[in-house]
Amino acid sequence: MANVILTQGDSYAIRRPLYTITLIDDALAPFDLTNCTVRTTFKIAPTDPLTDTTDSTAAIAATLIVNGAGVATTEDGLYMIGAATDGTIEQRLTATDTLNLAVGVSWFSDIEL
Repeated sequence: MANVILTQGDSYAIRRPLYTITLIDDALAPFDLTNCTVRTTFKIAPTDPLTDTTDSTAAIAATLIVNGAGVATTEDGLYMIGAATDGTIEQRLTATDTLNLAVGVSWFSDIEL
């Protein structure tokens, strides 16, 4: 992911999401999100997934769940853009989300399928 500078109290929503990503498969085609759960977290420091199994140290956590029909059934901070077969997701943050972030630190993020 690219470096992004966040402003406390700003929202990153439909017109200006935090990021938009098209996931790709091994053949470089859009990854089909059907039957997938996509999660992302933002942390000040990476943590061992065996130690922090619930991502309790994450300042921001988001989830997208897409069912077998290719319909997003859960969009909690992560949103499917277009059809599931397009493989495109977007992360949005509210002003409240960014207001609570620590200032002057770098955040580490990941995306997990």
